[in-house]
Amino acid sequence: MSVKAIFFDIDGTLVPIGHRGMLPSTVKALDAARHAGVKLFVNTGRPKYFINNLSDYPFDGYVCLNGGHAIYEGRTIHKRPLEQEDVRRIIQVASANNLACAAFAEDHLRLSFHNDRERQVSASINVSFDSVGPLEEMADEEIFQFTIYCTVEEEKLFTGLKNVIFPRWLDIFTDVDRADSSKALGMQQVAGILGIGMDEVMAFGDGGNDLPMLQAAGISVAMGNAVPEVQAAATYVTSDAADDGIARALRHFGII
Repeated sequence: MSVKAIFFDIDGTLVPIGHRGMLPSTVKALDAARHAGVKLFVNTGRPKYFINNLSDYPFDGYVCLNGGHAIYEGRTIHKRPLEQEDVRRIIQVASANNLACAAFAEDHLRLSFHNDRERQVSASINVSFDSVGPLEEMADEEIFQFTIYCTVEEEKLFTGLKNVIFPRWLDIFTDVDRADSSKALGMQQVAGILGIGMDEVMAFGDGGNDLPMLQAAGISVAMGNAVPEVQAAATYVTSDAADDGIARALRHFGII
């Protein structure tokens, strides 16, 4: 089977950490893949409205919020928010323990407060939070994901949750997603709309939240800067995101 669709993580994959956009070699490689008839998708932990580093590149669609929300040709084809009981509990625990936390709804977000951890992570991926305030006001909304700026030890404070996982790719923050949702699920929803099998899908990633989609794709590529468990799970390990990793992998597999 030939590759008919490719899904890319953003931070550390399409965009090297510390960079403000894609490398010219990456853009050129994406253009060549599109010219060859391959559908191109973003598969990210970010919500669509928080993507600010892809220069409006014409991707065919987006899997956002670690699989919680999928968009194809401008329309929502899949969404799976967190369970309300878990939303309220996460907000309660984060507030009680003075942990900075961001809540992501379908079309807006809020950060509880700024601190050094949040500033460090935000600077590394070139994002900023314009909406800051108490998350209690969002406790009854559809929330698709939280980002909690906590250590692995502090993560243990979040007990009594019903249906969540804590995918993590830095030691000072973790995302919180539904346990029955993932980048793989969102990718599978898109493949179903396209009418293609997972053996016709390629995926690129670098972090722990990318593992499900790499394991589900017919061909999986880990960036050279990927965490060890991601590299171990991939079909192929390419060079660092900052060292033409996307272009090198697409050439390796004959996509371009």
